[in-house]
Amino acid sequence: MSDILFLSVKEHANKLVKNEGFSSTTGDLATLTASSGKDMYLARAKVVFYTNNTVNTTGDEVVLKVNGTVIETVKHSSGIANTGISGGNGVFAYSFENIGHSVAATQVIKLEVITLGSDTDVEGFVECFEETTGESPWQPSEFP
Repeated sequence: MSDILFLSVKEHANKLVKNEGFSSTTGDLATLTASSGKDMYLARAKVVFYTNNTVNTTGDEVVLKVNGTVIETVKHSSGIANTGISGGNGVFAYSFENIGHSVAATQVIKLEVITLGSDTDVEGFVECFEETTGESPWQPSEFP
């Protein structure tokens, strides 16, 4: 089953939750807290850096945290030709690869800006799905 089909089924079952944010400073960018009585599973997370820097500077860093533990970090160098997922014109996008993690009720999954250049902004989102605590994320009754 494709990821998009799986997520669309979770959306149809009203189990998909998401949060997004935009920032020019350090701190929380996008945060999700598992509802009481629910376990939450990380489905997708992405950040996009926008910079006006024309000189090579370093220091843009965003981390993906699961219940306070860093599970993945993205570092961006402004003004340097960025290759990979996307780049050019001062835009660099990164999709986090370390997905599938779970948190128990009331625990948190978030994107946090650790450092950011003075001419750089960052946008990000996290998307998760919730299941009743103790139930498997695979619910055959949800899938036709």
